Amino acid sequence: MISDTELNSIVICSGLIMMTLIVAYSTISATFEKKHK
Repeated sequence: MISDTELNSIVICSGLIMMTLIVAYSTISATFEKKHK
């Protein structure tokens, strides 16, 4: 059984990972669009 604190830390970590992935993807796609134009 997972405790509330463990679940909370897992949710926060996954949220941070998702945010960093979204930011990285948006910056990479923006640079690729600039290079193609």
